[in-house]
Parts: sequence; C-alpha cells; structure tokens
Amino acid sequence: MLINGETSLEEALGVIAQARESIQSLDILLDNPIHPNFRERLVTRFESLQKSGPKNESDRVFQQKARALILFFDHIFGVNDLLETPLE
Repeated sequence: MLINGETSLEEALGVIAQARESIQSLDILLDNPIHPNFRERLVTRFESLQKSGPKNESDRVFQQKARALILFFDHIFGVNDLLETPLE
C-alpha cells in the first residue's frame, strides 16, 4: 500500500497505467455508449456474454479482456463488487 510505504509511488503509478490501458482497450470494444458510464457498459456486456456465450471472435476477445480487468481490480484494488456473481 502506498500510504504505509509498502509500495513505492513508481510502482503505484505503473499499476494505475496498466489499469488505464486495459480500460482504454476495452472501451474501444464496447458499443457506442447510450450511457457514458464505462463500468455499467462493461458489466452489462460481460454478463450478457456470460449468459449467452460469445457469438464471434470479437466477443471472445472482449470477454477475455473484461475478465482480466475484473480480476485485476479484484486482486489489486480489492474491488470485488463489479459483478453480481464474482469470478473465480
């Protein structure tokens, strides 16, 4: 943790940059936003694909990247409430 000195500022900035790159790569794959909230668009599409299954390569790529980002936020930032059913 940055505050108590366990993580350097340089390491923290690297983690933030990694998260930002992942978000940007997924944002490109999301439909044109009716709702500008990235989190809502991400979760809606991800959960829809989990129920119906990917229909094409673009869906598979999105699902893989979204899963990686969701797990990243859970493990690195402790954000584990993005989905109704947590990933394992």
